[in-house]
This record gives sequence, C-alpha cells and structure tokens, in this order.
Amino acid sequence: MISVSIERHPQLYFPDGDIALLAVKELLSHDGPPSFYVFRIHKFLLRHHSETFANMLADANSHTDDVYDGVPLVEMHGDKAEDLAQLLNFIYNPSSMTLKRHDPDAPIVVSGIIRLADKYCLQSLHDHLVKQVVSDWPTTLHEWDILQGEISAILKTPSTAAHHLYGDHPEDKALADLIPEPVSAILFAQEFGCSEILPAAFYQLSRIKVQHDWTLCSDPDGKCVALARWSLLDKDNLVRYLRGYQELADYFPAIRTFLSAGCTPFDDDLANMDLDDNSCYVFLHRVFTIMWTAGRGSRRDPLHLLLLCLEVRNHTSDIARSMGVRGDVGLCQECWDKLEEEIPQERKRLWDSLLQYFTSDVNNSL
Repeated sequence: MISVSIERHPQLYFPDGDIALLAVKELLSHDGPPSFYVFRIHKFLLRHHSETFANMLADANSHTDDVYDGVPLVEMHGDKAEDLAQLLNFIYNPSSMTLKRHDPDAPIVVSGIIRLADKYCLQSLHDHLVKQVVSDWPTTLHEWDILQGEISAILKTPSTAAHHLYGDHPEDKALADLIPEPVSAILFAQEFGCSEILPAAFYQLSRIKVQHDWTLCSDPDGKCVALARWSLLDKDNLVRYLRGYQELADYFPAIRTFLSAGCTPFDDDLANMDLDDNSCYVFLHRVFTIMWTAGRGSRRDPLHLLLLCLEVRNHTSDIARSMGVRGDVGLCQECWDKLEEEIPQERKRLWDSLLQYFTSDVNNSL
C-alpha cells in the first residue's frame, strides 16, 4: 500500500477485534495525500447484521494479504469514514442513532449513512433513520397545525434568537435552527421513497421567500425567519414548486360553499347583485377579499388564511368600516354555523390537494 496517514478511530477500535476496516476521511482540501480512519471490530457482529458483510469478510479471509495490528485489513472502497463510523456505531449501539427533533440538517447528515446501509443491506438502519426524518414532517392537517403552533411558540419565546426583542445571546438559536428545512427534506423523500412528507415540505417552501436562503443562517437578518436551501433545488423540483405556488396563488374560496341554502344566490343573481347591500354573500365576499388581499404582500398561506376566517365573528365592526357601512353587518345565524362547519372541511380539501399541486409528473409535460 502507498504511504498514507492512518488514524485509529477513537471509539471504534477494539483491542480484541478480529478485523480492521480502512476508510478514507472526508477531504477538507485536495492538497497532500488522503488520510484514513481504521476501525478494529468484530466479525461476528458484522455477519449477524448483514449477509453482505458476511460475504465480504469471507472473501477478505481468502484473498487479502494486508494486515494491520495483527488482524486482516480490508479497505472500504468508496465508503466515507464518517458514514462508516455511524453505521458501525449503530451495529454496536443501536440506541445511539437518535436524531435531534426538527434538526434542519438531519436529511443531509443521514443520507450518506442510509446509502451505506443500503449498500450493505442493513435494512433496520435504513428504516430507523428514514423514520426519524419523516417524523419531523406533518403528514396530516392536524399535525401541520401542531407544527405551526410550535413555531408560533418559538417566535414568542424570549430565550431564542428568533424572538425579535430578546434573541441577542450568542448561545441562542435562530428560528431556522429549530424547524425542519424543506429543500433537503424534498430531496431526501425522493431518494429514499418517503413521499408522504412531500406535501408539507413543498407547502413550507412556498411560504419562504427566495431571498431567505440558508446562507442567512449566521446573518442577524435571518434570525427570525424560516430559511431554505434554495441552491439545492434542481430543475424538476423548481418546476414542481412553481406549479404548486401558482395553484396556491390562484386559490380563492368558493363563497357559496360557506353559506346556508337560503342565502346562496343563483348564478343569474350574481351578475346583478348590489355589492353595497348587507346580504350574507356580500359580507363573506368582502371578508375573503380582505383576507386574500392582505396576504398578497407575503408568501401565500391559504391554510392559515382560512383558519383566520373563523375569527371573523369577533371583527364585524372593522369589516363594516371597510365596507363603508354603518351599523351591524355579518352573517345570519345559519350562515355563521355553516361557515364554522365548512372552514375545517375546506382546509382539509386544500391539504389533500397539495400532493397534486406540487408532485405532478414534470417529465411528461416538459
């Protein structure tokens, strides 16, 4: 073998191990020879967890002439030492492979380990890591609302840098450090077959400004906003994002859905309707127009706007002023009941449409 720098791994070099594995460290620069970690481990554990490892070890026993510290040495071609260390650590200590909840770096950190697990057929490690990444993302509307509640709480917590008044301590974390990051999650889901997180990840991405790139992580201006790794977005996913974003931008609730039968006008009546009258239709049209017009200055979030519509009953006087109407305005009791019944259903319909909005087959339409 050529003269290279070899370092024993600090945790995974056992004096009673009966085989040594050699893997290259991730190169920080291309200057100088590569450096390696050597792992001295136990064959029986590798055989127990992986038939692929068992076959590799059998082949090594019969063909290798390389020895390190008195045991056979096998070079792990194509494997990064950092990923191999995580894989071996899982074999020796499965409980150690627990990721921090909502870690924005998790999809990137574990992707290499999962590829290695697939290479050596460690399905249990593959499933374990994929499950942890998936658990950070909502797959139902209820879970989405819970995540939004947690984010709101983070923004109100004085001990985080995300708080606009108190986040000035070096140890405080920005909002982006405390919530999952969508672009890396999208790429992860597509590579490892967990498409159930794609609707939430794309929807979250649609709420983040393109200017709010991950490079702002260390910038004071990026402390209080969600960020995305926009530069990782490939062409096909950019098209998916733009399509979904356009669908959300074009979305406007069908007003008649939220009115009782007695207050729902016929199509012929709409053309001649006086928008200055106090009908339930006109009032609700005004409410939705106010909500959606106010949202045009920021990223569209119709799920949130629909939720805000449930609070309209407490703000009828403000709406009356915006309509230039004196006195009480609002809905009849039947329409209030209908609105409160249909808003959750409409949010569910919209949530269920996200998969279609963002994950259509790009290649068939280009």
